Amino acid sequence: MSTPPAAPSAPSWPHCAHGADPATDPVGCRGIHVPGHTACLAHLTDTDRDTYLAGLTPGAHIDHHGTPFTRDLPGPVKT
Repeated sequence: MSTPPAAPSAPSWPHCAHGADPATDPVGCRGIHVPGHTACLAHLTDTDRDTYLAGLTPGAHIDHHGTPFTRDLPGPVKT
């Protein structure tokens, strides 16, 4: 008889939880919340992501623990 795998534990930071499902993935996305939001950078709306990125300044402290970065994130650069 084998022991079932342990359920993944939630990270210690406030996380996005996008895609959480009690049966298959109770934690969901582990990306840390963008300040002032309840989603990580990957799961913000386009408008919220654009606003956040536009507000960054040189030397700004950023923290994107657990955020799934993909080819499409943060999206095309707008000129």
